[in-house]
Amino acid sequence: MVLGLLVFVCLLDVLSQKESFCPPHEETWSGQAYKYTGKDKKRPEKIGYVVAQKQREASNDHAKTGQERDSYIRTLLCDEVKGTDIALVYFTFCLVIVGWFTLRSADENTKRAERAYLVAGPFFGIPKEGVSKWMMENRASKHMFHGPWRMIVTNFGRTAAFSTKIEWGLCPEDKFPKSTPMKTVLESTGFERWRKDYMREADTIQNIFGEPNKPYQLRRIEIEDRDKYLGWIHFGRVTYIDVFKHTHYAAFAYLIGVEGSDAFGTYLSDEHD
Repeated sequence: MVLGLLVFVCLLDVLSQKESFCPPHEETWSGQAYKYTGKDKKRPEKIGYVVAQKQREASNDHAKTGQERDSYIRTLLCDEVKGTDIALVYFTFCLVIVGWFTLRSADENTKRAERAYLVAGPFFGIPKEGVSKWMMENRASKHMFHGPWRMIVTNFGRTAAFSTKIEWGLCPEDKFPKSTPMKTVLESTGFERWRKDYMREADTIQNIFGEPNKPYQLRRIEIEDRDKYLGWIHFGRVTYIDVFKHTHYAAFAYLIGVEGSDAFGTYLSDEHD
């Protein structure tokens, strides 16, 4: 749009200086017409004017010079192009650009509204007998479940998601690099030794998360004894693809407590796409 505006301004400048830029027109001939009456053939009678278009000389394309090309440009700007034509072309160009941006914005907004949003949760166990469904859904705590314990992932979007990699680990709270971005923890060479000590094998088998707001338990991310890790940080990152084939990620970190796991730091809210 900026380029179109510059071209429009330049053409306006040319048209504003049309008198100095454009040569005077010499393309018409005019003459007076006379006729002789039968009464007096020595004194012709004037009957009016005749105006005729001057025919342009044919030019040889093979011998066209730079001066002739310059003359053609001048003719185009001075005779064939009007200010209203230039304005019409410019505003049409603006409409096309605005329409393109509108369509692109609408497409992005639609994808944002319809895509999947995965959020990783803490470890959940198997419900014990005798515990009511309402209690498990609304007042769940560790004593209502028994092992083995599996990590859960919930899709809060409208369409399905396909996980490509789920990285995770367990680390004592005092050994965890607080305030360090999860991307740095999982990718930086400075944490390579630390990852060997606390990272577990990543789940690279594709999982499908279709039904929204349903906690999916991951059978390949499991621990037998939860009490062994009290006071530890359960951390990691979920990488997934939505139905529009765009890749996203969501980091997580939870502090494992006696009766539940609390979000640790701001990884859930700050590190996701």
